[in-house]
Amino acid sequence: MAMKKSNNRLFLFRVLGEKVDAKKMMHLTEFGVSHEAESEQDDTMDGSFTTGDTFTSTISGTAKMAHNDPFADEVEDATVDRVPYEAWEIEEKVKDPDSAEPKFKAKYYQGYFNKYDLKGEVNGVDEYETEFGVYGRYQRGYTAIPDSVEQALAKAGYRFHEAIASDFADDGLAEIPQASEPVLP
Repeated sequence: MAMKKSNNRLFLFRVLGEKVDAKKMMHLTEFGVSHEAESEQDDTMDGSFTTGDTFTSTISGTAKMAHNDPFADEVEDATVDRVPYEAWEIEEKVKDPDSAEPKFKAKYYQGYFNKYDLKGEVNGVDEYETEFGVYGRYQRGYTAIPDSVEQALAKAGYRFHEAIASDFADDGLAEIPQASEPVLP
């Protein structure tokens, strides 16, 4: 059985209700998804009963910052201004077996960015930590990955190719001119 690799999980975000493609949280170095249920027990003369059932879900992440990636600023503003967002957690290696189009296993969330923490150090690369508080319960389904995200992933390196003729490598080393003869030292 193949193990799930963290690099094959994408996190996409979009302002709630906007009719645009979702954006990928680029240069993600660490993520977490947590669900927590809490309840309290009250004792009475007639026995105990449960009160105050609460359930919370949080998506957290740490990402390196790049000059050409405005998403960090967007997250900071959304945290301060309390802008509602949609989020998708996508497993890009799990395809929808019932779809003719490429769709992938996903969880869909709505909520708010509750934390933005900018960090830096001498001779380091700035990074930010964020937490996304989920409203209600997430939903499971399948989703397509926007072309802009596919292109950004392609720029970061080559993608996985299946071992069939129709899925030949046209990225990574295939984009770099190769010497026709071996290079001698």
